[in-house]
Amino acid sequence: MNRAWKDRTSKEPEYAQKRAYAKEAYLTGCWIYSVDNDIWYTPEEFMASGERIRIYRGQEEKGKYRIRDPKAGLKEKLEQLKKLQLEVDEYSRKLMNYFDFNISKTKKP
Repeated sequence: MNRAWKDRTSKEPEYAQKRAYAKEAYLTGCWIYSVDNDIWYTPEEFMASGERIRIYRGQEEKGKYRIRDPKAGLKEKLEQLKKLQLEVDEYSRKLMNYFDFNISKTKKP
């Protein structure tokens, strides 16, 4: 029987912490959100990723990763997109109005 994963868990506490996040996310139907990188990971992607859980003096650095419902994440992304679209529309109007005004002002005979 291959016990490599058990050996890895005991030798690398970061791996064990990472696996705990992936397991909780998997069992709850959630994903892992990296606050620092603003990236969403499925549990499988999280385990395969280069993300590292920092452990200092036996304690995990808190707040770096969150287990969240991916549907809530999609809703947030759509709201961000809507806000950004409004900003782009306003900027475009401002740009067009400015240059239309200056062009018509300079074209007068």
